[in-house]
Amino acid sequence: MASYSRVFEVARLWGLVYNSMCMKKIPKNKKVTIDILVQMIQTQFASIDTRDRLFADQQRLMQGDITDIKTSLKERTHAEANQDLEIMSLDLRVKTLERKAGISR
Repeated sequence: MASYSRVFEVARLWGLVYNSMCMKKIPKNKKVTIDILVQMIQTQFASIDTRDRLFADQQRLMQGDITDIKTSLKERTHAEANQDLEIMSLDLRVKTLERKAGISR
């Protein structure tokens, strides 16, 4: 006689398979064995693993894109900040020259 834990595990696996799309592949009159259940569950987990790998690959690509964007933005931000400093420096020079020349705005 099977132990309760084994029966519970088989029932749980059956529930997983029953709720999955695999049940459409089993004809109504076919007897389902544990081997068929195991094969179906392994197939489902393989498809989940494939989807997880694709998701992880997409995540890595997005992280790479984000890093590239951050790098280019950092360079542009530094360039813009340097331009602002140059403009402020030029503005200060102009004001100094205007003051020396006695020109008022």
